[in-house]
Amino acid sequence: MSVLINFKMCSNGWQCNCPEVCPTGAFYYDKDEKTLKIDNAKCISCGLCAKACPIAAVCVAKSQAEYEKIQAEIDADPRRMEDLFVEKLGADPIAVPYTPDQAEKLVSEQELVCLELKQDESKWACQLKSNSIMHIIDMRKIKYASVVDTESLAKKYNVSDFPALVFFKDGVQIGKIEGYFENSESEQALLKNRIKKIIG
Repeated sequence: MSVLINFKMCSNGWQCNCPEVCPTGAFYYDKDEKTLKIDNAKCISCGLCAKACPIAAVCVAKSQAEYEKIQAEIDADPRRMEDLFVEKLGADPIAVPYTPDQAEKLVSEQELVCLELKQDESKWACQLKSNSIMHIIDMRKIKYASVVDTESLAKKYNVSDFPALVFFKDGVQIGKIEGYFENSESEQALLKNRIKKIIG
């Protein structure tokens, strides 16, 4: 039996919680190669990693035939890792992540802007460390941008807890929401209500 990762869905970040739940250390993040890896020789096929993955990017194959079937499905998957930003956050993958200068330019040029400030320097931070806002705010009305080099902006906008959503109207900060929200119905409803109070 073997574990497979669909890297067309997985953002392949060190923040992944799959290594944390793996009882044998078979699932780990290789810091040198900067990628998630699986040592199938150590794997006991407990399936905890697959259960821990919130986007079903990790699969456990119980036989060679199942392994080949899953691998074929992964190979045929048309998605790209860049699409995660569009699917998860509604952002333009070409412009993500923004530099602080790009973010401030966006704020000055657009009527309504939401900046997500992240402390993590990794371009493809795990979705668990981002706030899901695509289905919460109308991306036709508000311009979203993710910013990872946030020290100067965090100080300027008085942000101390990450990730943080900072909202602007006509170049003026109108509100902020700090900290991560779980992808549960209640947490997302709370986030939606807080955003609504800020942008109306």
